[in-house]
Formats: sequence, structure tokens, C-alpha cells
Amino acid sequence: MTLNFTRSELVPAINALAPYLVSKGAISLRVAAGGTLDLFACAAIEGGSVLVRVPCNKTAKSVSWMHVDGITLTQAIQLADEGTINLDFAADKLTLKYPGSTFELRTLTPPITPENIEFGKTTGYIKARDINLLSTMTEAASTEEARPALNGIYLAASKKKLEAAAADGFILACATLATLAINSPDAPGATYSVKALNRAKRALKAGDDDEEIAIGFGSHSITLSAQRYSAEITIDVPFVGGKFPDYKPLLGGDKGTIVKVETKALGAFLKRSAAIQSGIFMQARGGFLWLLTQNELTREKCLDSIPVEEAQGESACMLYAHDLLKNALKACVPNGKVTLSFPQTNKSPVTLFGAATVLAMPLINPLDESPFKGMQPTLM
Repeated sequence: MTLNFTRSELVPAINALAPYLVSKGAISLRVAAGGTLDLFACAAIEGGSVLVRVPCNKTAKSVSWMHVDGITLTQAIQLADEGTINLDFAADKLTLKYPGSTFELRTLTPPITPENIEFGKTTGYIKARDINLLSTMTEAASTEEARPALNGIYLAASKKKLEAAAADGFILACATLATLAINSPDAPGATYSVKALNRAKRALKAGDDDEEIAIGFGSHSITLSAQRYSAEITIDVPFVGGKFPDYKPLLGGDKGTIVKVETKALGAFLKRSAAIQSGIFMQARGGFLWLLTQNELTREKCLDSIPVEEAQGESACMLYAHDLLKNALKACVPNGKVTLSFPQTNKSPVTLFGAATVLAMPLINPLDESPFKGMQPTLM
């Protein structure tokens, strides 16, 4: 049987499948009885999976699932000129034809097929910008296999809100998002695959806007779906093992010195100081946020003084691992400026406030007094 599509009809579907084509990944195709060309790809179990439905001839005869090399199919469609692409389904091959080219793709036997995935039903909607927020928060998630409970992002839903958290034992990122529910029961909290969520963001091309993304909570995964041109994209984000720790008692501690600083300035220091390969001392005093990294062996150092807003007294002097502070800044998803709340002692976490809230544990400070004592900020 042969179906005809334009290149512009197939490219959005192929782009949604692309994040799931790892190694020699396969794309599964079928012609459904409802008159759609269904395309499926899966990046192993915890990598998530995607199903794309493209409308076709409603009178077309249904064709059961067949599996072909994903990279070859993707390139064959992307390299076509604008115009008609013919898909011819045979028992042992799929043939693509367009002016000047013919591709024959032999069928494969992939390890995971669409029948192995149960896509859930929509129970509510979240904003596209919230997908970006959740994806960025995963900078705080652990990558250690020995801590499976922290190898993901925790999500718990009610009819009006979605609570999210990610942690690695030294950083905790959390946020509460508004949702639009459709008469659905509350979803108990579970930890979901970071890799699958980040692939979902790329497949959906979620922007920082108010576009509504459908979400559904199933027994083993989250389902996200959206419309892209004529294609309907449905994504499965599976949960990972382990029970996420109760993080809420860590929030709402005593507030110490609070400052607001430009994200660009703080990020620029972190980029420059990476060459020193040492910890970062940080303190708010005299209307500035002071930052110092110094290699004790080579005596190389990098020092910055950044003007701050809303300074309330002098903070404790904190010592942070460079990468931890960098990940904490990104995970709080700042929008131009980030608010820092310093604790009263240098052994408690600093809290960073952006679109998400992040608690970051410092290193033990070996200094008896501040390295910024008596320093004056530069004029330029």
C-alpha cells in the first residue's frame, strides 16, 4: 500500500522522534484504522518514548507495525525537496520515493516496540515554560547509581498544583507550579527519569510561553502531548526506582542576609574562576557580593565584587565547590536576577530564589576570618 505526504507534513514528526534515536535506534511505523500514520521511537526504558500521529487517507487500509533504521529514515525525509513523498509499505521493506530518489529500508526487530508502552490519558495541562523549568531543575539531580532515589525529578500533582523537586544530597531544587486539571484524582509523588524529561522538552520544542501541554499521570509514567502542525505528539516519561526523601522540612528556615544580584555577573565570575580549579569564597558585605577563588598551590586567584540590591547587613562567609555553585545557580532558573539568602552561620545552606528555590550546602570553611576584610571594590 502507498501513502502520499508532503515533506512539510513529515518533517515535524521526524524532528519529534530525533531525540530518541540513540545509537542504532529504530523507528516503528504503522497505518492505523483511524486514518493516521503512526511513528514510534524509544530510547531504552528510562530514556522515554514518543508516539507521533500524522493524518493520512482515512480510507487507507491499516498496516501493522513495522520497524526500520531510524537514522536512515530521518535523513531520507529531511533531504527531500519540498513536494510529495510516497511511502510504500511491503511485507519486508519500506520504500520512500520522491523526485530523483528512492530509498528502500529493510525491516528490523527492535528490543522495544510500541506494544510495550502504555501511554496514559490526559488529566490536566501545564504551560510550555514549565516544561523548561522542570528540565532546568534537573541540574540538581544526582547521577550516582548508588543513590537511585535521587536519580530523577520528583513530581506530585493535585487538581491545582504540581510540586517538583530534584536533589543530589548537596543541592535541593524545588518549585510549585500551577496546573489546569480535568476532574482528576491527585497523583501520588514519584521520581521520574531525567533523561526522558529532557528528551521530551526537545521533542516538544517547548518554549518559554503560555502554550498548554497536556499531561497525564499513569501507573508507571507521565504522558505529555501537544500538537505540532498536523502531527499529534505523545511522549512517555517513565518513573525510576527509589522513594524520594521528604524535602519540605528543609524549607522555610531562618532568613539571614538577603541580597539580589544580576545573574549575568555571577555567571561570568563562575566562568572565569573555572580556570583556577578551586573552591569559591562568597560573602555579602558593604553593598557588594564578594567572590574569591584561590589555588593554594599555585597562588593563582580570581576576585570579583558585584553590586547587590536589598543588602541587609553582613553575611557569613561561605565556601563552595565551583561546580556545585554553578549547578545551583542554573537549577534555580533565574530570570535576569537571582536572590540569595545567606544563613547566620557558614555551616548552613545558602538559598537561591529564581523560578525555582534551591538550597546549596557549603564546604567547611577553614578560615578564621573573612578573606574580604578590609577590601575595597574597584571603580571599573
